[in-house]
Amino acid sequence: MAISVNEVIATAAELVSRADVAAKVQENAESDQEVALLVRCFNLVESEIALDYFPLTASEEVVPTGTTVEFAALKNEPVQIVSVKDSSDMGMPFSVTGQSIVLKRSAPRVTVKYMYAPSQKGLGEESELGTVSARLMALGVASEYLLACGRYEEAAAFEARYHDAVRAANIVRRKLTIPARRWA
Repeated sequence: MAISVNEVIATAAELVSRADVAAKVQENAESDQEVALLVRCFNLVESEIALDYFPLTASEEVVPTGTTVEFAALKNEPVQIVSVKDSSDMGMPFSVTGQSIVLKRSAPRVTVKYMYAPSQKGLGEESELGTVSARLMALGVASEYLLACGRYEEAAAFEARYHDAVRAANIVRRKLTIPARRWA
């Protein structure tokens, strides 16, 4: 169940009583300032949900260069590396640098499981968050839009509705943990 950016933005525009902007969204008028602002708000909300509540994960098989796997070799820009396994499905010790994964031992092929942030979207595209409703996202977009427009009291009300919707959807904020230190 893919969510259309247009659907979320049009719903958000209607929530904040901007039917004129909702009509421009249906016309794909991305050059309009209000529509462009709503698209930026959509990207903020999608990233927040993906990074805080519903992490997007990917698993890819790559060929390391020596003992290094460059982030550029992965399809998406990783936010957190979950695991690295060799061809026999055994976990491999690793460390993460600014733009790469450094393996403690070499292997011909490794499978990297990682979390990533969604890419920036535009009108006509679809969200990568398949299990989140368009209404929930529209509440978050409306809150961000009102905040950007300086309508702070309304923004606070929509933010409360957004967080209530997140809790009602039973999306638990993921816990950020620091891996335990290990002796080498």
